[in-house]
Amino acid sequence: MEVLVETDTGPRLRQHLKEISRNMGLQLVFSDEMADRSRFKVLIVGHTKLRHLSEIISEMPELKMIQTLSAGVDMLDFKSIPEQILLCSNAGAYSDPIAEHVFAMILDLTKNLTKNYLKMREGVFDQKTVNKRIAGKKIGIIGYGGIGKAVATIARKFDMKILAISRSGARSDEVFMGGIDDIDYVLSNSDIVVISLPLSSHTRGIINAAKLEMMKKDAILINVARAEIIDQKDLYDHLSRNNEFKAGIDVWWTEPLSKGKFETDFPFLELENVIGSPHNSSMAEGETVYAYEQALTNVSRFVHNQNVRNKVDRSDYT
Repeated sequence: MEVLVETDTGPRLRQHLKEISRNMGLQLVFSDEMADRSRFKVLIVGHTKLRHLSEIISEMPELKMIQTLSAGVDMLDFKSIPEQILLCSNAGAYSDPIAEHVFAMILDLTKNLTKNYLKMREGVFDQKTVNKRIAGKKIGIIGYGGIGKAVATIARKFDMKILAISRSGARSDEVFMGGIDDIDYVLSNSDIVVISLPLSSHTRGIINAAKLEMMKKDAILINVARAEIIDQKDLYDHLSRNNEFKAGIDVWWTEPLSKGKFETDFPFLELENVIGSPHNSSMAEGETVYAYEQALTNVSRFVHNQNVRNKVDRSDYT
C-alpha cells in the first residue's frame, strides 16, 4: 500500500526508509514527490508539519489513518480531524535518550557541575561545598509510560527507590505505584520528581503552587514532558523563594516549533538553581531512524489488519 509521508528528510534517510518499508509491504511516497494527495489512505506526519495537518488532510478524502512521528499530540487541532480517521502517536519512540537526558540533569544538579564550572571561569575554586548523592534516594516518576519506565530502569542502577504515578494505577514491584489521585503522596515523599506525563486536558497545569509547596524543600524537579503541565509563574516564584529547590527544564512554554520563537515570561535561566536545555532530550544519534522505524511498524500493523499501538484517545484532548 502507498503511504504518504509529510516530513523533511535528507536523501540518505529517505532511501533507507523506502528500503525498509518495502520489506513491510509499504510503498512510501514523500510529499515533495507528488502533487495530488487525494489517493492516499495512510499518512505519516513529521513534527514540523503538525501545524499544517488540517490543511493536509483536507486534501485527503480517502484518509483512514494518521501516524505521527512525535510522541506527543497535544499540538493537534482535533476538531479538524474527522472522527472516523484512526490517529496514532509515536509514544515510546524517544524514551531511552530522554531518560538519559533526565539523569544528565539530575547529576548536574546534585553534583553542581554547571554551577561549579561557572565559578571556576570566574577564578573561584570551591572544593568544600558538599554535593548530594542519588544512591538510595526516592525518585517520583509522574507518568509511567515509555519515558517513565526508561527513567526507572536507570534509577534502579543507582539503587533509587521508585514512586510512580501511572494512568492505570496498576500495582507493580516498585516501592509505590499509584494513580493520578496519589500524586500528592509522590510529590511530598520524593527527593527527585520527573514529569513524563502527556499534556492533555486532564494534566494541563496540574503542577501548581500548591503542589510545589508540598514537595521537599531541597527537591529536584525535572520536566521532559510538556511545559504547560507546570504553571509557569508558580514554578518561577517557587524557585525564586527557595534556593535549595532545583529544576531541570527541557520543555518550554513558548518554543520555536509550536509558537515560532523561544521566550519565557520569567527569567528562569538567570536563576542559579535552574538548568535548561532547548527541548532536545530526544535528539540522540540514531534516534531519528529508530522513531521512523517504529512509526512504519505501526503503519504496517494497520495495513495488515493487526493490532496497532498508541491509539490516541481524543477525549483526553477535547
